[in-house]
Amino acid sequence: MKPLNRLFSLLLIFKLALGPALAQGFDNSPFASPVGGPANNYVSGISNLKIVDQAQDGTDVTLNFDYTYDGIAGPTAKIIAIIEKKGEKGIGGWFGCDPAVVSKGSGPVSLRIRYFNDEFGVPPQFTSDRGRILFLNNSGISIVSSTPFIKTIKWGSANAHPADKPSPTAAFLSSGNSTSATKLAEEKRQAEAKALAELKAREDARLKAQSEAVMRKQLEERAIAEAKAREEARLKEAEAKRLAEEKTIAEAKAKKEAEQREQARLKAEAEAQAREQARLKAESETKRLADEKRLADEKAAQEKAEAEKARLAAEAKIREEARARAEAESKRLAEERRLAEAKAKKEADEREQARLKAEAEAQAREEARRKAETEAKRLAEEKAIAETKARKEAEAKAYQVALAQTNAEAAAKKAAQEKAIADAASTSAVPIGSSTGPSLEIAQGVKSKITNVDVVNRSIDRTQMTIGVEYDYSKDDAGPKASMGVDVLRQGESPTASFFKSPTVEVGKSRRNFVLIPVKFTPPPGIGTQSAGFSTDKVLIYLTNDSSKRLNLFAATMLLMWRAPGSVAATQVAAATHTIDFDDFKQNDASDGYVAIRYNLLGGAGKLRVAVYDSANPATREYFATSQVDVTPGRGLQTLEVKVEPESKSPTDFIHADTIEIEMIDPAGKTLAKTSKKTNMTWSKPKQ
Repeated sequence: MKPLNRLFSLLLIFKLALGPALAQGFDNSPFASPVGGPANNYVSGISNLKIVDQAQDGTDVTLNFDYTYDGIAGPTAKIIAIIEKKGEKGIGGWFGCDPAVVSKGSGPVSLRIRYFNDEFGVPPQFTSDRGRILFLNNSGISIVSSTPFIKTIKWGSANAHPADKPSPTAAFLSSGNSTSATKLAEEKRQAEAKALAELKAREDARLKAQSEAVMRKQLEERAIAEAKAREEARLKEAEAKRLAEEKTIAEAKAKKEAEQREQARLKAEAEAQAREQARLKAESETKRLADEKRLADEKAAQEKAEAEKARLAAEAKIREEARARAEAESKRLAEERRLAEAKAKKEADEREQARLKAEAEAQAREEARRKAETEAKRLAEEKAIAETKARKEAEAKAYQVALAQTNAEAAAKKAAQEKAIADAASTSAVPIGSSTGPSLEIAQGVKSKITNVDVVNRSIDRTQMTIGVEYDYSKDDAGPKASMGVDVLRQGESPTASFFKSPTVEVGKSRRNFVLIPVKFTPPPGIGTQSAGFSTDKVLIYLTNDSSKRLNLFAATMLLMWRAPGSVAATQVAAATHTIDFDDFKQNDASDGYVAIRYNLLGGAGKLRVAVYDSANPATREYFATSQVDVTPGRGLQTLEVKVEPESKSPTDFIHADTIEIEMIDPAGKTLAKTSKKTNMTWSKPKQ
């Protein structure tokens, strides 16, 4: 035990000496490790996670998994995915994921994740090795549970080009003279220089922390190895001593056992000699008795042989008489069999002639049928080719019409935006530096600290983000009922903070905690509709309370890209058609099942719906209860339930079906894509 005590003492001294440095190297972010507190005791979670679809350019991935939600945060919850890589921080903003809303219970869920490698600072190609599935409450500000997963995903492609640094257009126009323009340019230059300096300082600190962490790990491994070597040497010495003692004891035991074996041998020899004398006497008696028995047996055998000879002579006479009778009967039966075979051969010849005639007639009919089928198949193929050609021509024509309409709408929208900007410039322009924006000055003398700020989640259309803030809060700053909020803006253009809407979240329930704050981009007309979107470079964290007291705690430099709601990037060109296809179908039991559907919605809103029926009786689709779900533009995987309810209109308990039909429709009910699958199914009403 002494070497182990020395090892524990060494590790304790090592930890105390390097404690402050180690604390800097640890990732204390709640988004990089399982969420602490009561949430870990919840039964909400996921299982069977797998990648079911990935775009060819590597920017779009769909995850599918089974969820379980216990309703602890309300009747519904939101599920999002966070992509991570070991040793990498601050990559959450590279990915977008629209949350899936689930209700209490369990079932399948799919999440679509977008990789924004078309933004500045995001590498064209990236490989992640892990991630997390978060359950949030319905408002998206509280984490219910966090489930990590290990999965390597390759994002982007080698053919993608790094995005250039955005040159932000002025969000506000000033009617001042050239002096104002010069001042604006100088303020922007200073803001950019300061932002770059802050980014460089953060990167240097990160590299230094990584280097120190590697050094600490090496020192700790060396100390553990030395302690282990000393412990092994002590154990070897103790083992050698134990082996020597065991050898001495074994030798004494062996000597005693040898003496006992010698005494036993002498005793055994005396007993063996007595047994030998008894054996010789017994053999002599046995020989005498055997001679007497042999003479008696020889006499009995002679008498038995004479009796057997008389019996054999009588049996031979009986067999000869039986043989003569058998030969006569066999001759009679052979003659009868010959006559029967001749008759059977004649009948068989007649049947063979009839069979050959029937085969010839059947062969003639088969040749006629094959000829008819070949002709019908040729005509069907010619008809299918003609229909395919006509459909492709119609789709191409419809695509050209839709493309022309889209271009016209985009041109009209662009003209309206330019007019709105021009009207704003000529009427009520807001000068740069207006007091309508928040101040970036950090409050002095506060005890609360911000320890980490990061983008936890982004929407795929880039209109919303969720900012995660980890903090140490002191009630001396804003009281027991304080709230935390964020402002997103451009440095030097503080009024741009009005473009973003976000709630404040209550804090102060514990000394160390974190909050999730969703932020939505709601700009005025004409802002953020361009293909490059709208960029911001500052995230300001502040405290407030019931008395409207506001304390700025931290200003983080973060380059974020946004797009106005409803805008479409100029680089997003519509494909030829919407697509829909089967991924899986399963009957859980005779009255319940589900259909998994892969889809690609090019734009706008859409719905998926499913129908099950018997093709010989289409009215049977009314016997099934099915659902329809809303889908967002892009690729995805969605699961729809199919079931037979107790009050089904089916006149019988058992329902036969052979067709599953899936359909994508627009809000007006127009069919965008449709397909069906044939499979024999048997359903039944559930017993009440």
